[in-house]
Amino acid sequence: MKQNFLIPQNRVPLQHQGVFESVNEPIVIIENTGEVCDANPAADELFEVPRFNDLNFFSLFDENESRKLLNAVNLSIGEGREVRFKTCFRSNTGETLKLLLRARPWVDFSGPANRSGCALFIKDLTQQIKLTEAIKKFKMEAEAARIAKSQFLANISHEIKTPLNIVMGYAGLMKNNDFDEESKRELYEGIQSHGDSLKKLVEGLLEMSKVEANAVKTHEETFALYPLIEEVLSDARDLAMGKNIELGLEFKALKTQSLKTDPQKLKQILMNLLQNSVKFTDRGKILLKVYYSKDKRLAFKILDSGVGIPSGEWKRVFDPFSQADESMTRAHGGGGLGLAVSKGLAKALGGDLSLVNSVPGKGSIFELWLPERAVMAQTSQEKYPNLRRAKILLVEDIIENQTLIKLYLKSIDCDLDFAEDGLEALNKLKIKNYDLILMDLQMPRVDGFEATEKLRKAGIQTPVIALSAHNMKEDIERCKRVGFNDHLAKPVQSKDLLHKINYEIAQARI
Repeated sequence: MKQNFLIPQNRVPLQHQGVFESVNEPIVIIENTGEVCDANPAADELFEVPRFNDLNFFSLFDENESRKLLNAVNLSIGEGREVRFKTCFRSNTGETLKLLLRARPWVDFSGPANRSGCALFIKDLTQQIKLTEAIKKFKMEAEAARIAKSQFLANISHEIKTPLNIVMGYAGLMKNNDFDEESKRELYEGIQSHGDSLKKLVEGLLEMSKVEANAVKTHEETFALYPLIEEVLSDARDLAMGKNIELGLEFKALKTQSLKTDPQKLKQILMNLLQNSVKFTDRGKILLKVYYSKDKRLAFKILDSGVGIPSGEWKRVFDPFSQADESMTRAHGGGGLGLAVSKGLAKALGGDLSLVNSVPGKGSIFELWLPERAVMAQTSQEKYPNLRRAKILLVEDIIENQTLIKLYLKSIDCDLDFAEDGLEALNKLKIKNYDLILMDLQMPRVDGFEATEKLRKAGIQTPVIALSAHNMKEDIERCKRVGFNDHLAKPVQSKDLLHKINYEIAQARI
């Protein structure tokens, strides 16, 4: 039976207007065409319109949702009953709101022609749905954590029982006096080796507990970087040689570089990463790269040719108690603590550890960086060792600029020559080899662009840095095209100049 509500003049009667205005639930009264007859303040706020006067309600929604609304309203009016349906509304901020609408029909008999429509009672379900999804996600994560810990306990039980069984078995055998000295020595070495494995496992568990409790303590010291790297490589090289894997170093930082951080924690991170690479690499090469990043941080990259990690598993590699998949645990062993501990230690040092790239069957790249504050400032002689006795040609036609660059390089023991334009520079290059060229762009006879292009065509690969007041994007792009290695905008700062010269000479010597 139809139950049409009577609403004279298409609006809420005056005696009910106070309740209509004060109710928290958004209510919109529309005609069957979608024209708005009335709306309470809660509806104004939800749909972000000052008032609904002269507004078609359906126009607030996209085409598909508008069609759903029209069908629901017609169904409510046609059958004279309440119709419930869900829809979506995109707010002015771009957020999609999930709404539940109850359409209740009305008829106005006060005019010459009967008019009909619906009162729409609206409930915003957005936050409720978000909360439900968050709870669902939390439950899934909790279940994943439970499974990971169960798998970890199974793995760690195996990792503990295997060496423990050998230690206890060998210790029992040593009671037997029937063994000769050589056999006893082998038993002793076996006990010592597997005892060390147990010790490392327990230490890893204790370290992980500190990381999870955010209780890692660091002890800052000032120390030389290069000897620490050599020590780490020496320890890791024995492991790599056991699998016939080449272990290399690409050291692009200063060999005199000092750091102020915790050397033991840094060594532990690097050893964990290298051991991890050795564990999952059966053939090929592992490379440790040490270099300065563009933002002056010290970075370490470990590249291997190991089994690799599927992209879908990247997020899990730093989770404690997990490896990319259980087959890796069975094939390579380990409790899945190394990377999680290393990331926690990196953060304790003020840096971070990340997986840069990994391809199954081809290998992985991990990167560790330390903050700028950990990199100790060097004296000019220590900081720019590549400038000592370097042969540099300055191509500049203005005497004052020549004098300025000469003063900038005064504290550095380098051999500095001058040329007043590109033509003179090309002639000097025919009779002398230089480590680097500083080239002005705008000069008489032959400018910097033409001179650099000619020397590149002649096969001269000497690094060339452009010095110019021209700093537009097109000028920099043109410099790259003709063969400049870098570009410095005038006025040139001493620190920037020395840093770029040192870097380009170092790169050319690699």
